[in-house]
Amino acid sequence: PFDGGSNMVVLVQSICRRTPDRLPEDYSDFVHRLCHEMLNKNPAYRPSAGAILSRPQMKTIVQQFFEEAKDKASQDKGY
Repeated sequence: PFDGGSNMVVLVQSICRRTPDRLPEDYSDFVHRLCHEMLNKNPAYRPSAGAILSRPQMKTIVQQFFEEAKDKASQDKGY
């Protein structure tokens, strides 16, 4: 999302000063808000990992991942 070419100083300045581009509309409002919060320039306003994982939407996503992994493991074992 940030283009500094091969110049590291320009890249760092771009990250620190520029506002990241908005995600494509294909993503949900939840993902848009989460990315916006996580990329906040002020660390005091960024959510912690625990705060992110405690959100109901994130709990649902994590649960789905676990279910898919469990199903895949069962299929791989032949159950």
